[in-house]
Amino acid sequence: MTPWIEALNKLWMLGYEISLNEGRLKYAYQGKDSPLPDQIVPLIEVLKVRKEEIINDPYFLIDLTIREIDEVWRPGTLEWVKRARPRDWERMLTVEGKINRVALEENVDALREALRTYKELMVSMRDSKPEI
Repeated sequence: MTPWIEALNKLWMLGYEISLNEGRLKYAYQGKDSPLPDQIVPLIEVLKVRKEEIINDPYFLIDLTIREIDEVWRPGTLEWVKRARPRDWERMLTVEGKINRVALEENVDALREALRTYKELMVSMRDSKPEI
């Protein structure tokens, strides 16, 4: 495991939300009691040194997108989409296939575009699900 993956995982476990905004990594603490700075500063320093590597890593981009979607989806939404909106389900699977393909090709620009499309699709499906 690379040092930056380890640093990201530790920050996530400590309760930090990490996002990517216009090529910049953003950190926001979501917990109750803030961790001590001597726990956090070394982890963020690792990420700063490896920023370019991180923001161009296909697996980081995929993981970040999944985390963003998971934050806003209600439990049961995927099952509902599969059952009630089969066209959207098929579209989702098609975009997932494209994500896998371009990630393996290490085409970061195409991956970013596919992930943007995926996130938009997932949000539109989430927003259309009726309350249960």
